[in-house]
Amino acid sequence: MRRIFSTGLLLLLALAVGPVSAADAPAPGEDFLAAAAKAAQVAEGLKSYAITSALAMENKPKDAESGMKFEAEIFQAGIWPDHVVSVISSPVFEQNIGTTPEGSWFFISQLQACYKGPSHPLTRNLNPDPEQGLSPEAVYNFLGGVGDLMVRADMPQTGEVTTENLEVGGRTIPCQVFHVTEANGDQGTFWVDPVSGLALKTRVLAEFENQGMAMVRDMTTTVLEFSLNEDVAKDKFTAYTPPANIRVVDNFDLLLNPDSMVGQMAPDIEFTDFKGVKTKLADYRGKIVFLDFWATWCGPCRMEMPHIQTLHDELSPAGEVVFLGASSEAQPTIETWLTKNPYSFPIFMVNDMDAKSKFKVTSIPAGFVIDRQGRIKAHMIGAQSEAQLRAALAKAGL
Repeated sequence: MRRIFSTGLLLLLALAVGPVSAADAPAPGEDFLAAAAKAAQVAEGLKSYAITSALAMENKPKDAESGMKFEAEIFQAGIWPDHVVSVISSPVFEQNIGTTPEGSWFFISQLQACYKGPSHPLTRNLNPDPEQGLSPEAVYNFLGGVGDLMVRADMPQTGEVTTENLEVGGRTIPCQVFHVTEANGDQGTFWVDPVSGLALKTRVLAEFENQGMAMVRDMTTTVLEFSLNEDVAKDKFTAYTPPANIRVVDNFDLLLNPDSMVGQMAPDIEFTDFKGVKTKLADYRGKIVFLDFWATWCGPCRMEMPHIQTLHDELSPAGEVVFLGASSEAQPTIETWLTKNPYSFPIFMVNDMDAKSKFKVTSIPAGFVIDRQGRIKAHMIGAQSEAQLRAALAKAGL
């Protein structure tokens, strides 16, 4: 499911309505298409914005009358081309993300870590790829704050269009009310101001599963104040100072992976092929290497391997990139599995203790992108999409 709330609710609250295939989505009406066109026009010409919103969310068992409630205030602002900030404040959750010419920061309380680094270039993407995940390109998106509040032409509109007045910042604003419904039944309602192009109120009803229990999430965001293409005070972009007990990191990868080896020289490790021939990682110096630690019993590893094969088929023939699979399982186990899953990128056996001690492999799949000089440029834990693997390889200059 593609999320609407991309920057403001980056990790924990990002479950909303998004596009379905053209075969499933009903054709949107003229009013909806006009609203989407207005939103795209506003986004294209946007130079600055400041938006304050209130969030109310409830997660409850599907058949229950009530559940766990959550309220927060959201402030998002941007000045093109080098200022953006997204702040969420509540008694149980805190987020503070931003970049200015003086530096960048990223803090989400549940991670118990704060990234502090140099100024980061802003992307400008109204429809970001959800597979970018937690990457600087996705986080530092100038349009993240307003994209959360805009309808898009590819949304599956359903139901009749109505009108309703909203009180926003002391003004009465007549809004068009649109409804969208995903193929899986998730529903969204948008109260769109035809003048600004913003959805000044959104409500999303989404079903999900938590530990085998069917749940419903009811999430409403209400804009309290907003300004577009007006002056925004620079003090709105004050860099975040984390509490003394928070781990501060200077590399994005360290936020989710405290053992990230990004920036380090790759340790040498020995590979053995199925004929007993031994090689070393150092033998591939001068080429970009994607090294994947995996196992036949690992479900996420098996999910990721078709993507590795696709990239191997595309990139390996030129001779600049090498894809290596490394497993510490017994040779008969690997070979038997490969007879049913005939991947053609090189797969080797490695010593389990070497993998753990040299590459900190405590969970798999664990993927590493190593540049031509032997330096680790990406360290990934868990199954990655093809888009995520391409982004990791790009860090090595591909």
